[in-house]
Amino acid sequence: MRQNWEPTQQDLSLGLPEIAALLAPAFPAATVTAARRQHGGLANATYVATLDGHETEVGVRVYLRDADSAPIEQAVMQLALRHGLPVPEILYAARKNPVTPHPYVLVDWLPGETLQSALTTHADDPAEAVALGEAVGGLLAELDAIRFPHAGFFKPSLAIATPLRLDGEAVSSLLRSWCREPLPASRLDAGLAAALDDCLAQHASILDEVEDLEPALTHGDFDATNILVQRTDDGWRISGLLDWEFAFAGSPLVDLGHALRPPGGSAPGFTAGLERGFRLHGGRLPADWRRQAQLLDLLSWLQFLQRPAAGARLVLDANTMIRTIISRVVPAPRR
Repeated sequence: MRQNWEPTQQDLSLGLPEIAALLAPAFPAATVTAARRQHGGLANATYVATLDGHETEVGVRVYLRDADSAPIEQAVMQLALRHGLPVPEILYAARKNPVTPHPYVLVDWLPGETLQSALTTHADDPAEAVALGEAVGGLLAELDAIRFPHAGFFKPSLAIATPLRLDGEAVSSLLRSWCREPLPASRLDAGLAAALDDCLAQHASILDEVEDLEPALTHGDFDATNILVQRTDDGWRISGLLDWEFAFAGSPLVDLGHALRPPGGSAPGFTAGLERGFRLHGGRLPADWRRQAQLLDLLSWLQFLQRPAAGARLVLDANTMIRTIISRVVPAPRR
């Protein structure tokens, strides 16, 4: 889904000389032999470079969207690393760089293919989808074990800068206010805002249970393009979780809602594996978790429609997913 969207920020194209200049502070004598663009992120630019004499590849991430997000993301990554999560190790970070005016970071790149790629390759094998779901669920349970006293968005110190509520009233109020804003209002299909309003009026109260859970580390962009997987003798394992720019203290149901999007949510067996892996590793999961997670995922889709540079394919997918979520949250009428 995401791999077909248009970038929502001004794109950045770098050649080998520019990438070598960005790598120079950490690798002054190294020769860059190859580099590729890592696709998936819409807001920033990430390249993966091969250096002569360096055993592993190096990731070069340039923050195009929001310079202030760089130190927050890097602090969250350090926290995740301390808890043993599969996160790239930071090699060098700077508020400016010699090629563009943006902050950037260098990281040791992690091995593996994207979850997007693995699910596509094994689309006709439900057993593989179950195994991949279990691995993803186990990773989310590890995030759920990192708790915070309050929910909200981080400062660079990881103290809460902006508090956040995820109960039914708060989420409904936010979604309804976004639907009335000019850009989302002009991009929503006819009748969709009214259908969403009805859905919230009838079912948003199921989110009140979410507010009672102790806040936990939430990735915030848990897309299949940001998850690296590897097959081992013991089955699939998560080898990397990338792009922590949108991380906050919230609920695992936010990331679970993201995981239920295609291709995972449409792969037979994946959701059952996701739930099993999450529970087996100690994750907290309410009985109505699927509907709660998808209601929370509406926040992301309405935010996408707020972006001035959102392209036609993103707008189309957002409308499709909002309509799909409403159909899954609202029970089918009895016959």
